Amino acid sequence: MSKIRLDSVWNIRDFGGIPTVSGARIRRGRFIRSRTLYGVSDRDAQILCRDFGLKTVVDLRTAQEIAERPDPALPGVAVIPIPLLNDSVLGVTHDRASDRAAARLSERARAVPDMAVLYERIVTHEFALRGLREVFRTICRDGETGTVLWHCAEGKDRCGIVSALFLSLLGVGRDRITADYLRTNVAARPVAARVYQDALAETHDRGFALRLRSLHVADRRYLAAAFAAIDRQYGGTDAFLRDALGVTDAQKARLRELCLVPGNG
Repeated sequence: MSKIRLDSVWNIRDFGGIPTVSGARIRRGRFIRSRTLYGVSDRDAQILCRDFGLKTVVDLRTAQEIAERPDPALPGVAVIPIPLLNDSVLGVTHDRASDRAAARLSERARAVPDMAVLYERIVTHEFALRGLREVFRTICRDGETGTVLWHCAEGKDRCGIVSALFLSLLGVGRDRITADYLRTNVAARPVAARVYQDALAETHDRGFALRLRSLHVADRRYLAAAFAAIDRQYGGTDAFLRDALGVTDAQKARLRELCLVPGNG
């Protein structure tokens, strides 16, 4: 996977080059994961549209997040909102109310979520499952005609789960999937470190500061919790994609035909 070098958007990566368990590799320049595109510069938007052939953006954020920080209208690009959470979650969603709560110590102390439970929720809760079904219908449909990009607020949690399921669909092993997920920490760790230091200075409570920090990093335990819930309820990712998300064998075969090249390609 290669980092896309933009000035105005960080934590944006092309899936190209990731190997599958069969030895194939994902074709470059077809599928991209990212943080929000809110505030993208004209130059960077041109790079995405011209150099990467961007045609579809899937926005995984809540309606409130989108209303406050909308993606830009890019020429020839469809922006499709498909939320995976139906309410605010401290440290995950980034609407103004959630961010204000994060700044107030009393609310932070009550509202720090268990991230492993949140990841399980995204692969088991019916609202999230409806969203995931629509996400994969869009990927399978729009991947035929151009590059598809999906994002949440920071490109870590909601985006991370969609990316993990997408890579599973293409036949990438879980170790590689986890490695891709953890690459988000290159961008996330500086933010997490600031959150930790600010909370520690304010409260002198190292345990609380560490809990707040946990909201801002990619942790293999979180993704493992999602996979464990999938395995427990469906017996594996293939069955989950088929039975819970409605991805057909024909769609899977076609997506692999579009996406995969020989290992030396």
